This record gives sequence, structure tokens and C-alpha cells, in this order.
Amino acid sequence: MKNLLILLFLLLAVTAKPQTAGDTSAYTNSIRLNILGLPLKTITVFADHYINKRNYLEFTAGYHFQGHTDNSKILFIHIQDPFWFYNKIKAGIGYNHFYKKHVYMGPYLQYQYKYFDKIRIHAYVDHTGEAADEDWTLSRYKNEIGTYLKFGYSSLVRKKMILDFYFDLGLNLMFTREKVWSRVGYYDYQIPGDYPISSDKVTFPLAINIGFTFGFRN
Repeated sequence: MKNLLILLFLLLAVTAKPQTAGDTSAYTNSIRLNILGLPLKTITVFADHYINKRNYLEFTAGYHFQGHTDNSKILFIHIQDPFWFYNKIKAGIGYNHFYKKHVYMGPYLQYQYKYFDKIRIHAYVDHTGEAADEDWTLSRYKNEIGTYLKFGYSSLVRKKMILDFYFDLGLNLMFTREKVWSRVGYYDYQIPGDYPISSDKVTFPLAINIGFTFGFRN
């Protein structure tokens, strides 16, 4: 939470002084909140610094609060890596261009750190072709950096309020470290091993994000 407050302070510092160069008749600086993330226990704040009427820099800071850790299934589908298990902090910067009156697009760079620590999760492990149920006590730590292409629609309401809808497509480079602290089989049988068992992997996941933000300009 301390890191989030630092990031929010930096965002406010960026937007503290209005831009005077160029045509900024629409607005100069603004700050917005992603409404869609709130039900998912995610706070994401955007700060925009306008270079001119059509181009602006976008700075982002966000935090996802860990949700319930007692359910790794959606209906009957087992989720190996539930996103709601994680605490997550992220920061990003982008450059957007209005190519129509309200429609913009631009590149975006984002860093995320997410983790959960010593959570018991239900794992399905295949032994010689037969499925066996095991509960693992796990910790996972992920560092992720990604490049995105962002598309959005932004509208100014009553001269001060901003409504903005966006979606983006991206490719991430993710470093994951996993620690297995224990494995429990049927009838609470403690599976022996040299714990904690650590493993590292590198992946390149694709990502799609959507958001609806509400904010104010100065």
C-alpha cells in the first residue's frame, strides 16, 4: 500500500502544473479512476498530461487487493492460477493521439508485480495416467513487463468531467517464481519432499484489458 501511495503522489506531481504551450483548448491535465475495476477490488488511477489538443501522455498506477483464497474453481472448471489470489501493484506510461474528435489510440508500456504467499490451493496432478487430487501450499511471485496498443473513446461532460472507455491488446514478458511449501494427498497424507521446492519460468502471455474511467480536468 505504501508503494501505491508513492505512485499516486508522483501522478499528482506530474499534473500539478497546467501545460501552456500549444492548443490545449479541450483540457490540459486530468485525473481519472477506472470504475470497472472497483468490484474486482482493483484501484487504478490515470493522470493525463496534454502536450496539445490531439496528443497527451498518460501515467497509470494501480493496486489489486487479494480476494478470497478458498476457491480455485469457476462453476466446474478448475483454475490453476486464480487472479483473485494475488496482491498486485502496477505502473505504466503511454502516449495517445486523437485521430478523430473523441477517438484515440497509442502505445502503452506497463510493469506489474503480483504475488501471493503460502496459500493452500487444490491442484490436479497426473500420476501414470490417473488423476489424483492434491492440496499444495504455494507462494508465487511474478514480475511482468508488457507493451500494449490502446484504443479509446473520451468525452468531456459539462466542461470538467471526463468519461473514457478503452481497451488494449498487449504482449507481456513474465518472470514467475514458485515455492511449494507442502503437498497433501488423500486423507491428509503429507507427501514427503525437500521443501520448499522452488521453480522459475519465463513466459510470454497475451493480454486484453478493458476499462471505463471517470475523472476531472483542470
